[in-house]
Amino acid sequence: MHDGWLNGLKAHRAAIEGRKKRKEDMVFEAEQRVIKKELERQERRLARERRRKENELKALRDEIKKSFIKKGEIKENMIAWDIFDVNGNYEKGKNFAGAIGGQLLQFCIVLQAIAELSNQHPGGEKKQPADLINSPLLVTFLLAFVKELKNDSGLLIQITNTTV
Repeated sequence: MHDGWLNGLKAHRAAIEGRKKRKEDMVFEAEQRVIKKELERQERRLARERRRKENELKALRDEIKKSFIKKGEIKENMIAWDIFDVNGNYEKGKNFAGAIGGQLLQFCIVLQAIAELSNQHPGGEKKQPADLINSPLLVTFLLAFVKELKNDSGLLIQITNTTV
């Protein structure tokens, strides 16, 4: 009889521990569902934000294409035209190609693109585009180029051998 009572007590304890474990598992599963649901909400929010930004960017590209690119005209012999600032240096009756910053800024944009390309594609022993940009010959060329530019504003640019 004593063994039967001990076996019943052990079975009762096992049943109570089993219920306690099932309750803990249910609570854990409920917490995991809440966490999973919150993560899904965050992912949906991020996806909506990404789509919104992509749509804004697409709308901006479409607006630029509509306002500037499609309105552009194809002109013959563009290479013979001078590149000036967008105002054409206020010269009337002369064809020009306007670019923000004029010739110098366009040249700087090319140099910046070369520098970015050389940073993206590092090489071994061969000469890199960055070698051209960091060269003293480029500085000499730029100084001579600036000296030869037409300057009607009265600004005097003095370049001597000591400058180079």
